[in-house]
Amino acid sequence: FVNQAGQAVHLDPQVLKVQPPQTLTTTVTKNGKSTTVTQTMKTAKGGTIRREVTVNRGGSSPSKMSALKDDNADDDADDEVDDKKSKGKKEKTKGSKPTEEKDSDKASEVGWTNRITKMKKIPDDEVTGKIDGIEFTLDKVSITGGRLVFRKGTGFFAKAEMDIVLFTRPNDDLSGKKIVVNGNVRAGQPHVTIQTMRKGQKIPDTQAHLDYLMVLEFGDYDAESRVQPGKIYICLPDRGKSFLAGSFEAAID
Repeated sequence: FVNQAGQAVHLDPQVLKVQPPQTLTTTVTKNGKSTTVTQTMKTAKGGTIRREVTVNRGGSSPSKMSALKDDNADDDADDEVDDKKSKGKKEKTKGSKPTEEKDSDKASEVGWTNRITKMKKIPDDEVTGKIDGIEFTLDKVSITGGRLVFRKGTGFFAKAEMDIVLFTRPNDDLSGKKIVVNGNVRAGQPHVTIQTMRKGQKIPDTQAHLDYLMVLEFGDYDAESRVQPGKIYICLPDRGKSFLAGSFEAAID
């Protein structure tokens, strides 16, 4: 800064120590009729998490990929059940004008926006939204190794997933903590990665974001059930206008 005498004054530098972001590496190896997809990820403590899926074409023996397809089939069945439940709810409210108006008002309040001033009110309902154009409903949310992960689908690869690296340590208490990101991420602020797995794909599409809007609030941690409640409203600048908004109860792994 410049003092009253017009001289430039430099303060002592401040060193911020943050953990490096966890990187996910995907490789595809073909060997004749066999194709192997391998994902590796380095943990904060220097360890490695490795996942591998192999598919054999033209063979009669079962493979890991066949089990993956069964999981995805279960996801499709779950989606059909969810659709039926949703239709059932619409039928029950049909003809009820006050309910329809309330639903309409609620839908207009929450959605993708490029202004953080419009993200002050976070719905009390469970997290919903869109990830890269895919409608998102929450199947699982967890906090593992400083990562807050929202997943749709129960298969090996999620149908849609948002991974928020919080840069926290395993025993850090998040109760009452609030994180606000307005544009470009500063040192120590969360890094965000989204993944989507569409029909016919063998590996998911992945996008990383360091420029986004987010309001993330944590409630009081439940030590007995190991659950961390919270609320989130996040909007990404991708072409699919991805966003999530609502309440959650994250399992602590």
